[in-house]
Amino acid sequence: MFRREIFCFRIKQMRRVRKESQIDLAEALEMSQSQVSAMETGRQTTTLENLYKICEYYNISADYLIG
Repeated sequence: MFRREIFCFRIKQMRRVRKESQIDLAEALEMSQSQVSAMETGRQTTTLENLYKICEYYNISADYLIG
């Protein structure tokens, strides 16, 4: 089951572990900084394509990311 709060927390956590800014992540994933911010705060989720990019970038499973 999708858990928005886990999704938000884990994206932010993965970014902070790598000591990246939201801008760094946005550039790596070819999205805007505002999209990254919205995902981290729970204002919006993401597309399946971007979920795949996040998982590939951080070398994590979608199951882990979405809780």
